[in-house]
Amino acid sequence: MKNRYRIGYYYERKTKEILEKEGWTVWRTPGSHSPVDIIAIKDDNGIARIKLIQVKKGNNIKDLSDINDFEIYKLKKFIEKYNNTENVDIELWIYDGEGLKKYELKNLLTNKS
Repeated sequence: MKNRYRIGYYYERKTKEILEKEGWTVWRTPGSHSPVDIIAIKDDNGIARIKLIQVKKGNNIKDLSDINDFEIYKLKKFIEKYNNTENVDIELWIYDGEGLKKYELKNLLTNKS
């Protein structure tokens, strides 16, 4: 368990650093067991842009089809709350052996049951 936490911590910190370099103000939600690991806010011409990000690491997770059904269900329930808000992006960032892949998750409501 400690090893998984350290790996998760490392990739959450890496995500935080990437976003901060892009000008986002970023918070981690460590140990929350919530659908998001990272909350980021950035001013976009007077409008607050918000990113809510779930971070995953694993060579066995290549894309959305590799996320277990219960986790997809939790993400869908979370996304339903913000589906109609234009300034909130809900993303999944997957770090695998090939690098970083980013997915916009609002389309989960229509693409995967």
